[in-house]
Amino acid sequence: MIAHVAQLVEHFLGKGEVIGSNPIAGSKKNTILFNLTRVLMAKNRITTHLVCETCKERNYTQVVSKGRTVGALKLKKFCSRCAKHQAHKETK
Repeated sequence: MIAHVAQLVEHFLGKGEVIGSNPIAGSKKNTILFNLTRVLMAKNRITTHLVCETCKERNYTQVVSKGRTVGALKLKKFCSRCAKHQAHKETK
């Protein structure tokens, strides 16, 4: 995984800008590496919402893995429209 990200950084910056495969801590290259890693990991994620079962308002969002089944999660959370804790169901 690290080698793949290092190759992406080299491709993005150009071979002349990259010192080595391990970025120097605290440099701009380290920030770019972190951002590219975050983009690569986001490909396997989707955003889901938690909906109040009483008033049907979407109050919360969360990022989950694509392989997980959506709709299985049920939590008791605070609903701002109902002004009390209600059961919230996961939806897309």
